[in-house]
Amino acid sequence: MSPEVFVLPASLTQRRLWLLDRLNPGSAEYNIVWSVRLTGPLRPDALEAALGWLVARHEALRTSIVAVDGEPAQRVVPASPVRLPVTDLTDLPEQERQRRAIELVDEVGAEPFDLAEGPLLRLRLVRLTAEEHVLALVVHHIVADGWSFDIVFAELGQAYQAAVAGGVPDLPPPEIQYGDFAIWQRERADQDGFAEELDFWRAQLADAPTLLDLPADRPRPAEQSPAGDLVQFRVPARLADGVRSLARSVDGSEFAVLLAAFQCLLYRLTGQSDLLVGVPVAGRTRPETRGVVGFFANTLALRARFDDDVTFAETLAAARESTRATQTHQDVPFEQLVEALCSERSLAYSPLVQVMFALEEAPAPVRVAGVEFVPELRENGSVKFDLTLTVQRRTDGLAGRITYRTDLYDAERIEALAAQYLALLEAAIAAPDTPVAELPLLDTAQRQALTQRWR
Repeated sequence: MSPEVFVLPASLTQRRLWLLDRLNPGSAEYNIVWSVRLTGPLRPDALEAALGWLVARHEALRTSIVAVDGEPAQRVVPASPVRLPVTDLTDLPEQERQRRAIELVDEVGAEPFDLAEGPLLRLRLVRLTAEEHVLALVVHHIVADGWSFDIVFAELGQAYQAAVAGGVPDLPPPEIQYGDFAIWQRERADQDGFAEELDFWRAQLADAPTLLDLPADRPRPAEQSPAGDLVQFRVPARLADGVRSLARSVDGSEFAVLLAAFQCLLYRLTGQSDLLVGVPVAGRTRPETRGVVGFFANTLALRARFDDDVTFAETLAAARESTRATQTHQDVPFEQLVEALCSERSLAYSPLVQVMFALEEAPAPVRVAGVEFVPELRENGSVKFDLTLTVQRRTDGLAGRITYRTDLYDAERIEALAAQYLALLEAAIAAPDTPVAELPLLDTAQRQALTQRWR
């Protein structure tokens, strides 16, 4: 092995994905797929150089995961020039070019990675016209998370601008690399450093049900499949304004308002008065991790309890307090939480939480050297949970998307669920002191349509 190649322990979060990959080899379930639309007089050579600088800067982007004595380890290779393959579609009719570009991004995203071989970064540039390109950028989740791509796109813009001018960005190196974090996390685990946090979670989730079974279109199969689909919806501007206004009035956050509405909807749909919802957290509690590409993200399980008279305002207060409390105990890896709280595992459903909620920021477009970079996250047809509701803050307001297991649900049910979420959220914001059991699951127009139908 070259002395420039070095091997480090994998983090505990990486270990979980490595084990899942061994159970289901050849899956693209944990591929993160980005389509970056590039508008302007792009120089592909400068983009290639910028990508090379980015990979050299962040060790995670040149890391593979190998087995050492039966355990995963990070194998980091030295930086080398990045080759950016280009597919030229300029000879196709315009409509066909656009369709084919999307297909190519999805094809690149659907191709599985070999974790041991690497690289775990895949690139392709699609040329539509002289001033319109699409960059497919695919990374395995085991080496990067959502926060990482805020870093990637910001630094890629700076690197491209510098490359056009014949240089490299004048940026200080990251304070640490991801391998440093992995070593710290492993040492803490070996010294029982998560004991206090685990005690907190045991108390927080004592006797909580670990299965939330939403009404479905088909029985739950004996072994879950990652096959999934997506429903997207817009949050009306007046409703988004109402979310912000209510959050300010209770000294809370938009996240807490949107989460509480989702918890209320799940209670109404399942009748389950005690339930868990998973939420992703950045996992970057140490300041030096803020500018590092890597897999720091973690999952927390937030508990919600309901009785016949509880109001939305009370549910919101509970969501706000549980969010604040759990944020200070987010370092314990999810897998350790599962081991501590789930004595039995099933292949039929994900352990501890089956439903997720997230609020995320859309990556801001970057304009450098006359070229606008507009990143868009692509779903790759696979899911990790039964259902995930994500609300995204965009420059034009709030947008929602629901990913779901197609083994369980039809699109029509999920579309209805999205409509019910918006109706409940609107009613809750208008009258927060309304009992949750009385919040409508249909808006005025939908109720009128049903009334007309049944006359």
